[in-house]
Amino acid sequence: MKYVGYSLLIVFSLVITLAIIEIVIRLNPGLTPNWYKTIYPPNAIEVFYPGTLAKTPIYGVPVPYNLGPKKVSQKDTVPSDLVKKGLLDVSQNPDLSKYSEIVYRIDKNGFMNPHDYAEPDIVFIGDSFSVAASTIQPKGLLLQLEEITGQNILSIAVPAIGPQREEWLLNNIALPLKPKAIIWFFFAGNDLYEAKRLDNYKKSAIQNYNQIFDIPAVPRIITLDLISKYFDKDVSSIKMKKNKQKNYLPGLQLSKGDKKELLWFLPKYLKRLSKDKTFLYNHKGWKITKEVLLRVSETLNNDDIKFLVVYVPSKPEVYLPYIDKDIILLQDYYTYPRKIRHNERLKLSADSKWQELLKNRNNLEELMKEFCDLEQIPFITVRPQLEELAMKGELGFLSADTHWNEIGQESAAKPIANWINVNLKN
Repeated sequence: MKYVGYSLLIVFSLVITLAIIEIVIRLNPGLTPNWYKTIYPPNAIEVFYPGTLAKTPIYGVPVPYNLGPKKVSQKDTVPSDLVKKGLLDVSQNPDLSKYSEIVYRIDKNGFMNPHDYAEPDIVFIGDSFSVAASTIQPKGLLLQLEEITGQNILSIAVPAIGPQREEWLLNNIALPLKPKAIIWFFFAGNDLYEAKRLDNYKKSAIQNYNQIFDIPAVPRIITLDLISKYFDKDVSSIKMKKNKQKNYLPGLQLSKGDKKELLWFLPKYLKRLSKDKTFLYNHKGWKITKEVLLRVSETLNNDDIKFLVVYVPSKPEVYLPYIDKDIILLQDYYTYPRKIRHNERLKLSADSKWQELLKNRNNLEELMKEFCDLEQIPFITVRPQLEELAMKGELGFLSADTHWNEIGQESAAKPIANWINVNLKN
């Protein structure tokens, strides 16, 4: 009888403990681990806020995007999306020795922000490059600009979005805050393609987020689901490691004097440098981008809000002319993930491809500048500042990630701060 009493006490204690954990998690969804969020995309929003995906239009963004808030700064390992894509082994990643950790904070709307501002002076709008600009350690572009200009800056950037969703964020999140200026970051690597992808959704009669995600049934008890998924995750992870085919690529060499740095390019960003101006001009994403920027410019002019478009180039766009010329390795990047034989390399004429990439690499920037000049939209490209780093043999981007590091962001801060100081005088 005594043992039955002990057993009941243990069971009761476990139930109470689980109930307390369940309440804590439901009241603080930001505590949910990142791996769990990937099981219920995007970011397990539907688990905590049922019905959000159905009511969010396909051209919008589910909010709170990253299950905020996290009032306390979070620590994480250095991002390495090229490792995740299989281009290199994690043990090859030079960034691991340079960055012990990344520190950031998530606000109430799920955006990465060092501070909460009810009435910010400036709002950042963009994709993952703008998200990366909001880190606390190393000090990102947002904090750097605040120190230089004295202006309060809030970011509402979201990874992997394009112009239409950025316009939605402007209208639904930024404008109600009544900022003095909007700084709009255009990323050359994928913004045109994201614009076209979203347009394809609309053509397919997809109207909301619920229609594009195959989400498992939302659990009634999150704690139990989290525990069970944790063990499933470990088993799946072991299976994936066993089955994963390794097709790593050597790093490209950036050499200047005694300085030597390794870096990896995302192959699709490298391939996109080959597009000529005619292709880009006729691209559906370019047409959409122009339409969005024209609407945004008119809206902000009517509200007496300053507007700046900042062109952010991709890593290969900046560093291709400055890496050691290795035609065979470049060809391996260009054809990745397919291995090619030597005789196929000859047919593909790698040297002429190298020249084509160099010739066309700035085409999109030139198109954007011509458009902004014609429409009198303030425009800055930060490519020259990043290229100055490349010419000196310094990395303005992470080695094993597509995004810029704090050094590249510091170089970009100078022209942006000049614009802010001229246009937002107190």
